[in-house]
Amino acid sequence: MYKRMALTFILVPLLVVATSGANPNLKNITVKNVEDYTDVVFTLSKPASYTDFRMDKKIVLDLLEAGSELSGNTWTIQRGGIEGIILSHIPSASLTRIIIQCSDEFEYEIASPEKSLISLRLNTKTEPFTEWNAATIPQEKVKKEELEVTAPTPPPIKRGEISMRLENADLITVLRSIAQYSGMNMIIGDEVTGSITVELKNVDWERALDLILRTKGYTYVIENNVIRVGMAETFAREMEKEEMSKPLSRKIFTLEFTTPTELEPTIKSVLSNRGKIESDTRTNSIIVTDIPSKLEVVEGMVKSLDKKTAQVAIASRIVDMDRSAARELGLSWQAANLRKADWNVEADATHETPPEPTSGLFLNIATVKNFAKLSARLAAMESRQRLKTTANPRITTVNNKEASIFGGKQFALTTMDIHGQPITRWYRAGIELKVTPHINSVGDITMDISVELSDVVTGATTPTITQTKAGTQSLVKDGETLVIGGFFTNTSTETRSGLPILKDLPLLGNLFGKTTTEVRTREVLIFITPHIVKGELEKKI
Repeated sequence: MYKRMALTFILVPLLVVATSGANPNLKNITVKNVEDYTDVVFTLSKPASYTDFRMDKKIVLDLLEAGSELSGNTWTIQRGGIEGIILSHIPSASLTRIIIQCSDEFEYEIASPEKSLISLRLNTKTEPFTEWNAATIPQEKVKKEELEVTAPTPPPIKRGEISMRLENADLITVLRSIAQYSGMNMIIGDEVTGSITVELKNVDWERALDLILRTKGYTYVIENNVIRVGMAETFAREMEKEEMSKPLSRKIFTLEFTTPTELEPTIKSVLSNRGKIESDTRTNSIIVTDIPSKLEVVEGMVKSLDKKTAQVAIASRIVDMDRSAARELGLSWQAANLRKADWNVEADATHETPPEPTSGLFLNIATVKNFAKLSARLAAMESRQRLKTTANPRITTVNNKEASIFGGKQFALTTMDIHGQPITRWYRAGIELKVTPHINSVGDITMDISVELSDVVTGATTPTITQTKAGTQSLVKDGETLVIGGFFTNTSTETRSGLPILKDLPLLGNLFGKTTTEVRTREVLIFITPHIVKGELEKKI
């Protein structure tokens, strides 16, 4: 079947899906008379995709991804309302362009009655004439400017503000007035109906159009200088049909700094319904199959996302000390750099040390610019056995990737299932620290921190695990140390004093001695020092 368009309209591009294999070639062009019409038939070696449009008295046919076997590229026809045909190859667009110069703006139809034929029928109402074949006619010289035919360029969109004050006005009438003001053409779908009350003052006409249509549940698209108004579902179906009609292509993207697993979810979000993505871990590549326009989007995303990522070295130190020893450090506890907190924070800038612990969990945040001096004091206190360093791990992670550190012990616990069978499960207790660094544009580091302290309490029956969890986000400079405190534990020590031997006698021992119970409060401090690995940071930082 042919498609018919009015004389003054530009034909909507028609796309025919080409088969796989080598590119098709144009083998012949035939101009013949069929009743009152002039048929221009293009014979190809295999099916080809094509588009067509009008330029005044010229009809332009683009054969996509196609070549030509014809010896000539310019012919004078002078029959059937056709004055001449010009053929040229455009490498930048990978297409062969055929320009048909007519004596008038004839109405025409285009179709592909057979797989390797494209037929262009012009309503010329011509007299009978002799058939013409390009394969038997030598080429002629052509002027360079005749080859430089491009698709119509849409006129610039008029900008300006509009004021409207309407009550229960017909929606179509309002839309027409906006189209008239903007100087653009408008096509309104049959589903667009209703009335609207509007009061706008000095609003950009396109903004006013968007607000009016969204109020009524409609939307619009601008194609060249034509505004189309309708339902969003209608445009979505049209886009889907257009994507379904286009041929698929495949492209391989080799990744340098990331992995296919990390990039796949992001790329899948921009593919069409027909698109798919595969990964090859051996070459660290992704293979994307989709229409050409989507492949261009994927290529841009890969260039933006597949970049060298900075690394952050994280040094941590976990210290268990007496409460009195913690006071001697003289830390100024504050929450100035705290971004969010899942805990209660004791923050008082006027005190050198935090207040005494009370019931509940009270964590404290502090930053230390020079950790070397503080480290020396910690070493001196540890030599006097006033504190104990339980862990001092160091780890390097990529920016925005979580680093996890755990120090503690594992133990097995055997229980019975519902069938009376023994089940052994492993549990762990200790200190677990998770840090995710985020480097900003000035070289500071925001850290997402999660801390969990757990301990095994042995009871009369089965052991239990006590846990203390906290999470926060804090901002520090490169090389600064973040201190987290407030994890308190109480230890009891019993001391027996009195006269030797006599104080240990049963029943009478209390007359010659006494038992003293000393309760000590211990605090766990966590020191975290992030440092950007030089040479890995982007130049802009």
